[in-house]
Order: sequence, then structure tokens, then C-alpha cells
Amino acid sequence: MGSGPQWLLLLALYYKMEIPYTFAGLFPPPPEKTRVAVLPVAYDGTTSFQPGTRFGPQEIIMASRFLELYDEALGLEPTEVGITTLPELWPAISSPESALSEVEKEVSKILKKGLFPAILGGEHTLTYGAVRAMRRYFPDLSVLILDAHADLRDSYQGTKFNHACVSRRIIEEGLPVTIMGVRSLPSENLPFLRTLLSTKEKGAKVIWAERLKEERDWYSLVSNNLTKNVYLSIDLDFYDPSEVPAVGTPEPGGFGWRETDRFLRTFSQNHKIVAFDIVELNGMAHHLPSAYLASRLALRLIGMALHSV
Repeated sequence: MGSGPQWLLLLALYYKMEIPYTFAGLFPPPPEKTRVAVLPVAYDGTTSFQPGTRFGPQEIIMASRFLELYDEALGLEPTEVGITTLPELWPAISSPESALSEVEKEVSKILKKGLFPAILGGEHTLTYGAVRAMRRYFPDLSVLILDAHADLRDSYQGTKFNHACVSRRIIEEGLPVTIMGVRSLPSENLPFLRTLLSTKEKGAKVIWAERLKEERDWYSLVSNNLTKNVYLSIDLDFYDPSEVPAVGTPEPGGFGWRETDRFLRTFSQNHKIVAFDIVELNGMAHHLPSAYLASRLALRLIGMALHSV
């Protein structure tokens, strides 16, 4: 059962609930009625501050088993599309590059079956492996990242495949990348960032947290750098630590559920979310509210993605 909140397990046993250890406690639907594959990726091989994100997927799945399945904001039950939970992927931590190849391979398998990938992390590095798989199926792909950190280092701690380098690796793939909510950046990244932002074509765009605080209409800030098909990556440290404290690297000055949800709904009405990941939940913290928010976010994103344009 893993290292999830043990009291939830005891509570379930006490009431003799037969809840599968799957996302939202769902029994696997028949293949012909399945549209979404939840892929838990237990990986934190390059974590530099607080280890434990490898246990994030377990915490999210455990919390999701107690979700109410009707989404009042969307007016539907996202689970009706047919959701299956895949076995937890534990990439090798000995080689970050090999770990990313494993993620890429698993996401490719999901896409070959015609399913929508909903990825639960795990550290943010895994996004690069997923994007490499996605771009082969969606040539017009763009990437939208919600993150407190720019992750633009060329290398960190002896590897180019570090969580602090993930955005830079994706940009090097030649995809339009938008990073929003940034409020932590090393000064040595500034020359690279200025060069990126000097182009007028679709490329890299960084929107500082301070700008989001000033502007209610977040979508207007990102729309011109997004294509029709978008891969969405949400690092949970985008949210303020007062709402989601159990993350790998918390940063003050973040955002709340309601304002972020308002943006995501507008965004999903104008673009097709072709896959998403939710990363950087620190599972070792065993903080139930953080895990529950992440699970609720995953359920809402499935609803948005499968009922979007």
C-alpha cells in the first residue's frame, strides 16, 4: 500500500470500505471505455532541497480515494470518461537520463493506445521525458508550466537532467514554452533569459509572479505563446505554501486555488490539453491537505481536458 497516510487506511478498514488503491478509488473500466491513463511516477533522483517527492504519487492516490466525484465547477463527473490507474513507475535513480527515457517510454505506450496521459510525480524533471514522447504525436505542441522556479540552469549538481534544468531542456526541443508564476531565479540565468525573451516569434516566455499579482486576466498574458495543443505541467510550488506547504522547494508569494482555477478554466476553453503532470508533492511530509488539493486538481484537470475544445 506504500507510505501514504496510515490513518486513512485504518479508517477505510474500520468502515469495511473496499476502495481500490487507484486514482479516485475507481475499478478499472473495460479497455473500450477507457480514455485516461493515470501514470504515477515515483522519482526524485535529483532533488536538491527536501527529498520525498518520489512518494508524492502514493499520497495523491490515497487522498483521491476520498474525493467526491461530481465537479460542481464543471457541472459533470470527470471520472465518467473512463480512468485507469497504471502501476507505479519507479525509474532508476542511478542515472537521471535513463530515468527520463523510462518516463518517455511509458508515456509513449499510453499514447499508442490512444489514451490521455495524466501523470502524477515525482520531481519536475520527469516533465522532460513526457514532453519528448508527446511531441512525436503532436507536432504543433506547446508547453505551459506553472512553477515558482524558472528551472533554466544548463546543468546542476553534475547533470543536465536535473529538476533545476527541466525548462531549459524543453526549450532546447524547439517548442514554445511559457513559464508562469516565477519568483525564484539565480542571477546567472538572466543573460540566457534575456536572449530568449528578445525573440518576437513563439518561443520562451516567462511571467513573473509579481506580474500575475497585478493582472487579474492571466490568460491574456500567455495566450500569444500557446498553440492549439498544449502540454500542461503544474509544479505544486506554484501555489503559496499557506495552501500547499508539502512541496520539494516551497517559495513564499505564491497563488491560491481559486485564482489559479479561474485561469485554468479560461485556458482550457481556448486550448486542448493533450496531457498534464502534477509534480513536486513531498510525500514524506504526509500533509493530507496538500495531497488532497493535488488529487482534486488532477480530477478537475481531467474534466477540463476531456471536455475542452
